[in-house]
Order: sequence, then structure tokens, then C-alpha cells
Amino acid sequence: MELLHGETMEARWERSGRRLPVAQVLACADRVLDVLAAAHEQGVVHRDVKPENIFATTQEEMKVLDLGIARLLDGTGATQSGQVLGTPGFMAPEQANGRLRQIDARTDLWAVGAVIFTLVTGEEVHDG
Repeated sequence: MELLHGETMEARWERSGRRLPVAQVLACADRVLDVLAAAHEQGVVHRDVKPENIFATTQEEMKVLDLGIARLLDGTGATQSGQVLGTPGFMAPEQANGRLRQIDARTDLWAVGAVIFTLVTGEEVHDG
């Protein structure tokens, strides 16, 4: 495993009074979207994108952590239809409703939008 030096975006957000500058958040999101695009090209959906799982290195590289509930887009994976896994405050509606067949790359994109909203406003898109 790679040894990382830096902090999660959640830790940075907490340290900054639960609000980060828009430009900083958008720069982070841009790099996270590149990481997710690479995963999606390989057929992997993360399913748990949240500030705690985004790590900013000391060089401001963004690493997406915790692929523990990731799923292959071909439908293979450890979970079954109707089973809800992830962090409620950052889940797309189809994921929150357990509609496994509808979960795809767009689910991760929705989560990135929720992360942006939270890091900028200090609020979650919806309650868990």
C-alpha cells in the first residue's frame, strides 16, 4: 500500500470551520472526477464517495480511498439487489433506495456533487 502524507478532505473541512473556499473545492472535485473516470473506464463504481474518502496529499494530489463497497458495472460484486451500502448523506437516490441495477458511474458523479455542496455550505444535501 502507498504511504500517504496529507489529510482527508473531511479533516481539512473540520479544521477550516466546516466551510472551504469554492475554488479549492472545485479544484479538488476536478481531480477526484479524473480518478473516478479512470475507475469507471475499468468498470468500477466506488459507491461511497464522501469527504472522508477523499485524501489530499501534501502535493495536493487527490486520492480516492476505501473501495470496500465498490462494484463492477457488469453487475458482479458482493452486494445483492435491495441491499443499501454507503453513506446516506452522500448517496444518490437510486443507491439509497437499493435499486442496484440503476447504480452506475452517474451514482458516483451525484456523490461528488453532494461532496461539493457539503464542503462549500457546511450542510448535507439530505439527512441520512
